Amino acid sequence: MTKKRQILVIGNNDNGCTPELEKIAYDVGTEVAKSNSVLITGGLGGVMAAASHGAHDTNGLTVGIIPQDDATMANEFCDIVIPT
Repeated sequence: MTKKRQILVIGNNDNGCTPELEKIAYDVGTEVAKSNSVLITGGLGGVMAAASHGAHDTNGLTVGIIPQDDATMANEFCDIVIPT
C-alpha cells in the first residue's frame, strides 16, 4: 500500500493574513490537492482556512490540528479535525 504524501501549510491566522497571502494560500492548497497529497494545517483561519479552502474546492483531503479541545472550532474546510 502506498501512503499519501502529507504537506503542511502554516501561516498567519485571521490577524495578519492579507488578501495577497490568502490568494497564495488558496493556490497552494489547490496544488496540494492536485498532487494527490493530504493538506495539513493548524485548522483555524487566515492562511490555514485559505489553503484548506483551495484543497477542498479541488476535492483534496484536509486535516486541521487545532489548539482547542473542541473540533467545532476548526475552519469549515477541514475534513478531519484533531483537537489537542
